[in-house]
Amino acid sequence: MDKRSYKKIYRSTTMLGCIAVMVLSQTACDLSIEDQTKSATELAFDIPAGEIADKPWARVACGTIDPSQQLACVEGVAITRSDFERVRNNYASIVSNRQVVDALVRAEILAAEAARRGLWSGWLSSVFTAAMARRLLTRDFEQRYGPDEVQAADIDRTWRRGAIRIQYSHEKVWWITDAQLICCTGDWRACEIDEKAQACITRLQPTAFNLYGRLMMEPPGTPEHMCARVLALKEEFPTVTCDQLNFYYDDSKPYEKQGDFDLMVKPFVLGVSKIAPGRIGQPIRTPYGWHIVRLNKVDERKTGKISDTEIRKDIANGILTGVRIRDVELTLMRLMRSKNVAILYDNLEKGLIGRSTK
Repeated sequence: MDKRSYKKIYRSTTMLGCIAVMVLSQTACDLSIEDQTKSATELAFDIPAGEIADKPWARVACGTIDPSQQLACVEGVAITRSDFERVRNNYASIVSNRQVVDALVRAEILAAEAARRGLWSGWLSSVFTAAMARRLLTRDFEQRYGPDEVQAADIDRTWRRGAIRIQYSHEKVWWITDAQLICCTGDWRACEIDEKAQACITRLQPTAFNLYGRLMMEPPGTPEHMCARVLALKEEFPTVTCDQLNFYYDDSKPYEKQGDFDLMVKPFVLGVSKIAPGRIGQPIRTPYGWHIVRLNKVDERKTGKISDTEIRKDIANGILTGVRIRDVELTLMRLMRSKNVAILYDNLEKGLIGRSTK
């Protein structure tokens, strides 16, 4: 290998480290080598052009990996559906599935070349490859489209997060305060067949109705009042706890035909749905134990869509910046820890990304 080729591989490998650690940061890495003219994207495109996923070597089976889960194979390393999904979810539909697979393959080629030349300590984990692929796609995307398209793609990506989407589109929200006498935790099916747990629940029935009677002597007017009352009765009912929570439920449909979201156990949901807002219902038996519930309020169903102008504006103004920052920080932490890198929290808080190897 001539000196020029070696410098090219060395430069590629150094950029790999920068891509993996900096991820989506726009800060350039300072490379202590000669000839720093090529960007990460340009290095990636040194790979022969064409539909990379269709190259003959990208179709080779990868050992023990289930063939149905493979999208490509790079020198014995499988590009799997899970690899694809981790990267796919970061981009709007304007970025094609083929582009995502090609970016993953490019990243794997760069990693393989670095390892083969002995310029990387050990094989890269899948999170590094995914991070490199995201970096390549982001650079490619931002060069091809303007800031408005990039913003629109980021909003679409943010919408795919269930925790964000549910703020704008959800079934009725039931807000409750729950005084609990619990005999079992974990999976409700396991609790339901646990004989000791069910015997405990049966024994606690008189206690549950006694607690209900005590609370009804002075019905709580607020969620905080109810938990204060429960705390005041702790000496008399030592195992009781109080919690405030909410759940989603469409009471116009049967329990078995609810939407695609987690539900509380059936007896609990049906019991709560019969309580009037501001009132306490009679004790509800579930596979976990007994629940004396105050229904605080019910928020009506929302049917917002990502195409709604006001929703897109709200995400852009109030959510998008936080999501971008959180994406960068979480990925940085994951990558840095995997390489035993000391995290400089003070610098991160100041918006400066620093690193120091142990």
